[in-house]
Amino acid sequence: MEDVGTWVAVAGGVISLLAVVGGVIARDRVVFREISAVRDHADDGDKTLHERVNKTREDFVRRDDLAEHMGRLERGQAEMAAEQRRTNKRIDEVLKAFGTAQGT
Repeated sequence: MEDVGTWVAVAGGVISLLAVVGGVIARDRVVFREISAVRDHADDGDKTLHERVNKTREDFVRRDDLAEHMGRLERGQAEMAAEQRRTNKRIDEVLKAFGTAQGT
């Protein structure tokens, strides 16, 4: 009888051990599935963020890039203003000469 009782105890221990190992495996699978779902959700958020950053980069210019163009525009404007002053001076001289010639 002792042999049967020992076998039952050993069988019960083995079954309990298998149940514990099975439970751990099942729990790990659920945990890994949840981790994977969280990772996928985070990846989706990262993709959205990267798309927004790329769109912003494409839609706007850096100040360094813009400064060169603004300087070129300002120099062009200054040159046009100087040319306008020269033109106005010539027109004034012509009108002055014309007025002097008319007065004679």
